[in-house]
Amino acid sequence: MEPEKDEDKKEDKAGIIGQKFLILVVILIVILFLLFAIWIIWALVIDKSGQAEKTSTEESETTIIPSSEVEDLVSDPAPLSSSRAVKDKDGLIYYGFDQLDQKSIMVLDKEGKIHERWSSTSEKNIEIAGIDEDRVIFFFTDKTDVSCEEAWSTDHTYYGVGFGTVSYSGAAGLLLEQNEQLIADIREKCK
Repeated sequence: MEPEKDEDKKEDKAGIIGQKFLILVVILIVILFLLFAIWIIWALVIDKSGQAEKTSTEESETTIIPSSEVEDLVSDPAPLSSSRAVKDKDGLIYYGFDQLDQKSIMVLDKEGKIHERWSSTSEKNIEIAGIDEDRVIFFFTDKTDVSCEEAWSTDHTYYGVGFGTVSYSGAAGLLLEQNEQLIADIREKCK
């Protein structure tokens, strides 16, 4: 009878060892799963903060040049021209032109020809705020004579249209007005 008891004890020990091993494997799987979940969350948080840092860095690296008075760039502006204008790196001059039923961004090329770049049916006047590497930045206002400092305010909604003389059908909304520091930096350039 004793050999059977020894075998039972061996089976019991093997069963206990097997259960402990199974519990250990389950605990390791749970720990690995938790580590994986923490890694994914951490990667997402780092990625978002990295994107935020990249976006703010890109915005601060964007060189925006505020507009000048239209008379400084256009020798004889039309009476309905906006008060502000900009000149791009190719020598094209952009300014607003307000008619009752249409507001336009006009382009004066090097040969003195005037082209319509973009138009809108807004009831407000169009003003050129500035220029960056890719586009002319403008806004709509009730005013007819806007200073450089007045052109840069968190009260405006800014739009952008690419360079060139070929008519363009749409303008891109810009979120410049939400960046108070950028607006303040551009206003400093006006002085």
